[in-house]
Amino acid sequence: MWLVLQASHCAHFPPQDKGPKSTCGLALRNLGESRQWWRLEDLITMGEALYAGGRFPIGPAVRRHRATMLPPRTASALYADGPPSNCGRRFPLSHDRLRIGMATVVMLVVLRLSLGCHFLYEGVWKVKNARTFSAAPYLSEAKGPAAPLYYAMLPDLEGRQRLGIIEQKDGTIELAAEKDPNGKVLWDEEKDPSGKVVAKYPRYKLEAYLAAWSDFTKKVAAGCGLTKEQLQKAEELREQYAASARRYVFENADAIVAHFQSRRRFAAEQAAGNQGAAHQRARAWNQERDYRRELGGWLAELDSMGKDYQAAVWDLLSDEQKVVGPPGKGWNPLAWPRLDQINAAMTWSLAAIGLCLMLGLFTRLAALGGAAFMLNVVLSQPAWPGLFPPDPAVLGHALLVNKDFVEMVALLVVATTVVGRWGGLDFFVHNLFTRPLLSRKIQSTQKEGTRR
Repeated sequence: MWLVLQASHCAHFPPQDKGPKSTCGLALRNLGESRQWWRLEDLITMGEALYAGGRFPIGPAVRRHRATMLPPRTASALYADGPPSNCGRRFPLSHDRLRIGMATVVMLVVLRLSLGCHFLYEGVWKVKNARTFSAAPYLSEAKGPAAPLYYAMLPDLEGRQRLGIIEQKDGTIELAAEKDPNGKVLWDEEKDPSGKVVAKYPRYKLEAYLAAWSDFTKKVAAGCGLTKEQLQKAEELREQYAASARRYVFENADAIVAHFQSRRRFAAEQAAGNQGAAHQRARAWNQERDYRRELGGWLAELDSMGKDYQAAVWDLLSDEQKVVGPPGKGWNPLAWPRLDQINAAMTWSLAAIGLCLMLGLFTRLAALGGAAFMLNVVLSQPAWPGLFPPDPAVLGHALLVNKDFVEMVALLVVATTVVGRWGGLDFFVHNLFTRPLLSRKIQSTQKEGTRR
């Protein structure tokens, strides 16, 4: 080691005279300038020539090792054809080569574990609260230039399909209803026990809700084995709840139509553009929030009717039939509703990324997956002044670089290092699988080159 340091030192001082010592000085100077890894026998040869005077004799251990090597060569012969090669080293010994210390290694491992803990807890919480968790609030609250992409992930964001909204060519808006062959709307009537009509309302289609209720009944009948009597009662319940839903929509029909007419005018105003003033952006966002709040009230009432219908059908079953359990979404995720697919993908992706980071298993892939997820978060909620809704003041103020952006960069740092091999299972993966595979590939490549 001292000899290598001495070589680096001699590289800055040219020899002053000729002779064996100056030749060795030139050799050391060449060694320092080349900045390469050298064979041990070459270093010992230069050391013997440099200290031939006996002031610093070579130790016995070095001499024993020297005896097992190639015949001694003088420094002038050693450097007759230039400095030797780096003996197959992949990277040269350069003063510019970056190195990290033990403290850096420890902090990188701590960073990996911290990121893994965050992702794993997010995933586990969503697994435990799978019945209540939904990605809809996250997607619907997106802002910035990429917001339309996230809105498109939500099925029927404006509720047009569920309510059966139809826009005619003349610009009028109406609710889809069943009609007779002559094109007249069919009406339902509610009568009291004496046969007097107490209510009358159109037979609104409400296809999204009624189809979901029928599908639930079919799943229960297939899984629990409903009798004919139970099927008949379930059909009667469906008609009762369908009548309640139609009556509710009829009572709010004027407000629903006005809602979609106003939304159409609002969309036209937004398409025409504005001066970009802050108060105009705030007004547009607040108006959108009001639309969603009003629509959410109607849809929530209809959704609650659907849950009550499912509970009523379930009450028709006997205790033996209930042992099977309520019908689920099925084993095939491709057949699930889009929002359920997004919920499952987000939940299990976060859990898998967090677990891999904690264990140090496939760390680079996990870190890249986490960085991709955080990029989605950054794009959906960019920290840019003037975007609405603004971030809460308690989170501070940021210009693009917020906590989500920093976490994304931290994941990319983890992805560019081998931190998974430091206190992680990637150490075993690398030494048991990756390294032998690469060695065989290199050997095969060398054999092919030799043949050529």
